[in-house]
Amino acid sequence: MAEFKNVLQLAADALLYFVVLASLLRARTRIGLGAFFCALGVIHFLETYLARILYVSLPFGIVTSPGSTVLFTGKLMMLLLLYIREDAVVVRQPIYGLLFGNVLLFALAYLMRLYTPIAFTPGRVADFTFLNEMGALMVWGTAILFFDCIIMILLYERSRGWFRVRIFPRLALCGVLVLTFDQVAFFAGLHMLTGAGTEVLVGGWIAKMAAVALARTGCDALTGALDRHSLEAHGRRAVEHAAAAGRPLALLLIDIDHFKAYNDRFGYAAGDKMLKRIVLDIMAAARMSDLTYRFSGEEFVVIADGIHADDALTLGERMRRRIADSHVADSSGVTVSIGIASCSRDATNYDKLFEIADKRLYEAKAAGRNRVIGAGKSVRLVQAGDKGPLELIAGRARSCAPEFFFKVIRCITNSFTGRKFRVVVSSYGSHWRMPAPPTMTWRVNPRVWIV
Repeated sequence: MAEFKNVLQLAADALLYFVVLASLLRARTRIGLGAFFCALGVIHFLETYLARILYVSLPFGIVTSPGSTVLFTGKLMMLLLLYIREDAVVVRQPIYGLLFGNVLLFALAYLMRLYTPIAFTPGRVADFTFLNEMGALMVWGTAILFFDCIIMILLYERSRGWFRVRIFPRLALCGVLVLTFDQVAFFAGLHMLTGAGTEVLVGGWIAKMAAVALARTGCDALTGALDRHSLEAHGRRAVEHAAAAGRPLALLLIDIDHFKAYNDRFGYAAGDKMLKRIVLDIMAAARMSDLTYRFSGEEFVVIADGIHADDALTLGERMRRRIADSHVADSSGVTVSIGIASCSRDATNYDKLFEIADKRLYEAKAAGRNRVIGAGKSVRLVQAGDKGPLELIAGRARSCAPEFFFKVIRCITNSFTGRKFRVVVSSYGSHWRMPAPPTMTWRVNPRVWIV
């Protein structure tokens, strides 16, 4: 009974670890990679400590440590995902930090032996022997991790020719081979320092292979977006919950214009890089609560909960414009078309909502591409050079400014233009809305929008 309880505990630990680390990695465009790297560094100490001191029994006589099975396996796979989404230069940064930090820990623990301590509590003294042992294990483990990442990256790239676009077999192959190498190498150091037996080697290896076999990140390995399986499970559930609660929700279906022609012109490697950039642009333009999924090769879905149809149009246009602007410098001319469906305005179930969004995406394509269509409206942005007096004034405003700032600007524009404007506050900040004609809207930050 205790063995099965330990299995459930390991699964819970793995779920918590992945959810937190994956969330930090996904939020890197907003808060930077520093938070992700710091979290890895903190967990690294716990991982080594548990691998040194805590072992549990599992069914079939398997003996393993949560530090090795859950924390280290998870860290290695997170570093592989970091490489897929970024590059090898970024992956080296946390490894260098861990290596130098562990060497520093080992050196400081040795120097602190020279102190003459005062015992405030009888029987409680600093255990420098344990600290040195931990430092040695952490330095050894980080050195192995450096080679792990080199082997993992080489295997991942080499396996492209074997498995083509099938990402999961490539991840599984990297996990099995690299974790096998790491288990043998780390056990050598652990056995030298603590005298651990071969049951730790065998049991730990079996548990790690089981973790690889059961692992499913729910993310698209190339772009970092959630995958289609997650969309079918979580996206469908989000629509059902929103419809049941009477809460607004928008489904945005995004398709890259002329993606096949881009691949033919620049090659598939450039196409992969472009997909990564577009996903980063989508996530940067979306809210923190919005979920981005890769639906197919060049199609993506964004589930925006708690957002009305008009604000969904603004969100879609912000994504479209950001992607178009980010590819101006490289002269590739990459653009996207977006179809939007809103719950419950258009439908109250996922399948119908997706069907409507797909129909509007087709309309956007037929209308010339590089546009957003939803609920009978098409959104376009005022281009550079088209700014009039009102746009020049409003373009200097920032959505983070206090509300009184907008009141001042409103008074200036009312006097300057002779028209009556009012400030409308929505989930995207303050907007300028003119009642006549009713289809005209100016958005303060960061550019001026016309709907």
